[in-house]
Amino acid sequence: MDKHKEFWHRLEIAVVHSRIQSLRNLCRITGVCYQSMVNTKSKNGYPKLETLVVLAEAMNCSIDWLITGNKDYAPYSFSVFYSIPD
Repeated sequence: MDKHKEFWHRLEIAVVHSRIQSLRNLCRITGVCYQSMVNTKSKNGYPKLETLVVLAEAMNCSIDWLITGNKDYAPYSFSVFYSIPD
């Protein structure tokens, strides 16, 4: 899996784990433009840093984990329920 797909996979894990349930709901809660996120994902890009901060705070997860997948930054409960790639 390439780095962009891994990032978006981790974002999906965080969305589900935080009980927000969908990217659309996350965007609604945070005020981030859903269409912008969809476009960024389809172009194999990453959200802007400011957006990552808002998203991570809403999901109560680490930006470091979202970007790198480093288990040292993953909330313990994430690794219990999901396989987190190194």
